[in-house]
Formats: sequence, structure tokens, C-alpha cells
Amino acid sequence: MLHKLRETATDEYSDVIHYGSREIDFTRYVGIGDYTIRTMASPHDGSLYWIRWGRDGGVISRVAAVDHRWHEANAQDVFSLGMRSFWAPTFHVPSNSFYFVSDENNEETFNIYRLGLDMRQVTRMTDVGYTMGYTFAPQSNTLLFLGRPEKLGQTTSLLELSLDTPDAVTELYTDDSQFRIYPYLNPVIDDANERIAFVLKQDNRRSRKNLAIYVRSTGKITIVTDAAIERNFLQPLGWRNDRLWLLSDEGSEKQSLYAFDATSGHLSLVEANPFQAADGVFDPVTQRVLVEFRDGTHGVLTLLDAVTGDVKARQACGQYDFWWSMCHPLGAGEFSVSTKMRDERDVLVCRLDFNAEQDDKILTVDFEPSVNRRQAAPCHMEQMSYPTFDLDHSNRARPIESIMFWPRTIPRDPQQRAAIVWAHGGPSGRTTKSWHANIQLFTALGYIVLGANPRGSAGQGKQFEDLNNHDWGGGDYWDYEHGLRYLMHHLEIPIKRIGMAGFSFGGYMTNWAVTRPNGLFGFGISLAGVSDLARSIDESVVATNTISEMGDFDENAGPYHARSPIHWAEYMDVPLLLIHGSQDHRTSTNQSRIFYKKLKTLQKDVELVEIAGEGHGFRALKSQRESFQHQANFLRRVAPVDIPHDAKP
Repeated sequence: MLHKLRETATDEYSDVIHYGSREIDFTRYVGIGDYTIRTMASPHDGSLYWIRWGRDGGVISRVAAVDHRWHEANAQDVFSLGMRSFWAPTFHVPSNSFYFVSDENNEETFNIYRLGLDMRQVTRMTDVGYTMGYTFAPQSNTLLFLGRPEKLGQTTSLLELSLDTPDAVTELYTDDSQFRIYPYLNPVIDDANERIAFVLKQDNRRSRKNLAIYVRSTGKITIVTDAAIERNFLQPLGWRNDRLWLLSDEGSEKQSLYAFDATSGHLSLVEANPFQAADGVFDPVTQRVLVEFRDGTHGVLTLLDAVTGDVKARQACGQYDFWWSMCHPLGAGEFSVSTKMRDERDVLVCRLDFNAEQDDKILTVDFEPSVNRRQAAPCHMEQMSYPTFDLDHSNRARPIESIMFWPRTIPRDPQQRAAIVWAHGGPSGRTTKSWHANIQLFTALGYIVLGANPRGSAGQGKQFEDLNNHDWGGGDYWDYEHGLRYLMHHLEIPIKRIGMAGFSFGGYMTNWAVTRPNGLFGFGISLAGVSDLARSIDESVVATNTISEMGDFDENAGPYHARSPIHWAEYMDVPLLLIHGSQDHRTSTNQSRIFYKKLKTLQKDVELVEIAGEGHGFRALKSQRESFQHQANFLRRVAPVDIPHDAKP
């Protein structure tokens, strides 16, 4: 069955999800991630700008600052964002404008746009096929960005655009076959406008990241590399004279703060990480660096003097997840940052004080939107692990860290229970104890959800993250299948009532799971999934992500073919639901179309839902609602769960 969703008229739109005789208020399960995570702040007047996603797309709303605080009562809608993407916002003081990465109509041809607050209009500033990282040169009215001319190409360049004459673009550096630009981080320019730092991948491998420094006066580039060190993580933060502050794992299992001396070429450890992962911000005004060290449970903010390297203040922050790409200077050493509460549904905007000393608070909560009170209370989330098929470095059964998401009401009879193994995206993503709309909907419908973090997932060290290199659908799949076995044995759930669902790479993994010969999963829900890895190299705007993990296609054509679900379609003997946006170019819509066509030819139980006008992820609430309703209908058909009609979700 193929569903091509038409535009829904206003009077036909419903906020209700139907599941048998039950009705679920859909609006209580969506939007929470977008209400304040995607924010901007203006240092001119301290106003906060936030993206609110509505029925037909996004709206930018301005919240004026009164007495140094943001009050939602002062909010005014100032611009309709519509179906645009919205990434990496930065305020440009000279033009009183916000810059951000976006597209014209969810088409995923990413360029840099300017939102002029005086004119309240959006202007496209660059004209390339794909761009992500950018920054402003401090000593000239120019914009530096990382982009490529073709939407589906693989060659990226470091480019400079004059804001006085926007047609004047200069190419400073272009990929070669050995070193390719990693485009998802902003280039960092020193105060003298002389040196530009950015990140390269050697041999297109995720674990071979290298620091590149381009010198304007000579036009030469220095690549700081070490054949003995493999880095999964490398992020420049900012320059202070000849010293570049950066975060790196430096060949270890932890991401820590380092300083690179551009004169001597020496890299030195400044602050070791007591946990695992790191992120941070450099403030050129106060000459201080703020670093967040964290793991799945703990976190600490550390504020350092960029001149001396001394620690000025620390603050525990384990209850917060920060969206550091939405961190904006407010002036006088203050920043705003978008934040999610761990283990909770709530999103907040916090204020950071870079002038803090010793026992002063670095972070305070400054804005909590009323939408938090509208959202459904989160289900119970429990951190756990289960053993998989192989041994770890300690010669013990390897534990797979996971999150159990429990419905509020579970059928007493185990034969009436049903569960979903949730496969995250990436593949180097991670499922955490935080609000996830799709998972929360599943639990509201009565399904137990196991959010497993198999090999290849982030947050468990570089070696664990590298375990699925050149092995998609191998050990990572077996990790998921052992999650199914855990649910079957420990909760007595019938095996055919345990399915897999996932988005993006999780959609690929779902397609793979249901096509395993003698596979165990009872059904699948594939959201924006991939079915043919070889074709995805030609169809995806992020093909280099696949190449960096599965290897160059010309040298690895066999594995690309062998690990593609479409070539195993004949073995599928369980129901599958495919949902895809009609304009998705990251995991091309064609991936679901060709898979659906082949499965229907083989007379398999498969449904395809194409949601018109949507790209990779749904920006309109009506699209989210249609996706959720189709998932509810599918689940009701293949593994129904009957819970009391008046049970509170």
C-alpha cells in the first residue's frame, strides 16, 4: 500500500492520534525539541529569538529583555520561517543581522542566509550546493565558509565571501584525495585575520581527523598530523595570539582541552577530562574558555583564563544537556545557551557568566517557555545494560548500554505485551535519558521501548565507536538482536511482538533487521531509512559520512552490496512500514521507493508513506501528526496492545 499524503486543509487538521478506541493528544508529544533549542540572542538589545514549529512550519518569535530577563508575555512573531531548515545561527553586529544555514523550501541545498532585523527579511548570501561551517573575519567585512559547488558532490573548499560585494568569492583551499575538509565545524580565525584553523579527514576516515592552519600571507596550509595518533574528535575553539584552544581526544578515550602553539607547533594538554565527552566556547572579550566535560550521568562546566590557563570557576551541570551551536554572546562576558533537562521533557534557555570567579555561578536558568507545562509528562526512563555476543577488552561479555522506556500501564499478561527496539541515527548517535517524541508516543500507546546503544555509538570511547567501521549491519545488528533476546527472556514478550523502529541510520538498521534470513524481529518501522548503500553514494548530500565508515566504494563494492537490505528483500517475512519525506536528500526518498517496489513485487507485507514537501525530518506539525498516525495504525495491526481506555499517557 502506497500513501502519498496530500496537503491537509485547515478545517481537516486534527490534533488527535487514534489507536483503536483510544485518542492521544498528539500536540503533547511533539515540538518540545524545537521550541527553545533553536534560539538566537542579540547583543544589541538582549532580545531572545526562538523558533516555534507550527502546523505549516517554523515561525521566529522575539522575546524582549526586560530588567535583564526574558518574559514570554513579551513575545512577538517577527518572521515566518516556513519549511526552511535552520542551523548554526550567528549574530553579525555590523549589520544588525542573524546569519544561519538554511535552504529555500526544505530542499536541502544548504546555503548561508541573512535575517536582517531592521528589514525583517531573509536574504541568501552564498550560492553553493552544500555548506555548514562558517565564521566572520574579525578584521574585514568578509565571511569564511566551508562549502562545495555541487549538492551531491564530495569535494569541499574553504571559501571567502566579501559582504560588501557578495558576488566576490575567493577559494582559499580545496580538498585533495588524501585530506578532505570536515565541513560540520566552523573555521576559526585569529584576531590578526592571518591564520584560519579548520579540520580535515585523512583518507576520508572518521578516526583520522587532523588540524589544518591556512596562513593568508603565504597562501600555504599546514596540516598538523601524527601517524601514531587516531583522533575521532577534534574541534578548534578560538585563537589567543599564537595559541589555538581546541578540544581533542588525542588518541585516547577522552576528549580534553588542549592548546596548540602555532609558532613552535607544540600541542599541550591544558585540562584533562574527568568524564568522557567535551564541548566548549571561547570568548575573545573576556579572554576565557568555557568547557563542558560530561558523560551519560555527570557533567561539569570549567571556566579557564586563556592567558594563563588557570581555572577560574567550576560548576556541576550533570542535569543539563547543552546545544552549544545555539550559544550566543550577549556582551560584557555573558552568553545565552539553549538547554535540555536530562531525564526530563523540559527545555530552557540558560545564561552563562564568563566573568565568574571561584564559587560564583557560571550558569543560571533564565527562560522557561510555557510549552513545557503543555507537554505530556515523560515516561519512566531507566539506564541499564545487557550482554551481547562477543567479549570486551576485559575478556568479559560486552555490555551494551541502553535506556529502557516504560509505559505507565503494562498488560499483566506477558503474551499481551509488545516492545520496540529503537535504533538511533548516525550511526555515531546515542539514545539517552531525554525526551524523544517518537519514543514517548510509543510508550503512550503501551509499548515498551529499548533504546540500545550498539557498537558505533558515541559516548563510550573511540575504540567502541570504531567497532562498526566497514561493518554496518554486522556486529551492530547483533547488538540490537541481543536486545530483542533480552526483552524476550526477561520480560517474557512473544518474539513476534518485538519489532524495530528507527530514523535515518536507524531506518537502515530496521530495513536490515527485517530482511535477515531467519531473523527474529516481528515487524519494522523504518523512518527515512536507506536500502541500497551503493546508490546512496550517488543520491545523498552526506555521502562522505557513509564513505568515511564503509570505505571508498571503488575499493569496497562487495561490502556495499552485501550490507544493503534491498539485496536481501526475498527473506523478509514480517510487516514493514516505510515513512519518508518526499524531498529528503540526506537519505534519499528513492531509497524507500525502490525498496517498496521490490518488496511489493515479491508480494511482501509493506506500506510506504511519502509525506509531501518534507526533507530529512519533519518541520511541520501536520507532517509529524501524519507520521505518528500511520505508525499507530501499523502497530495496532501488527502487535496491538490493549490498555485501559482511561489510562493516562
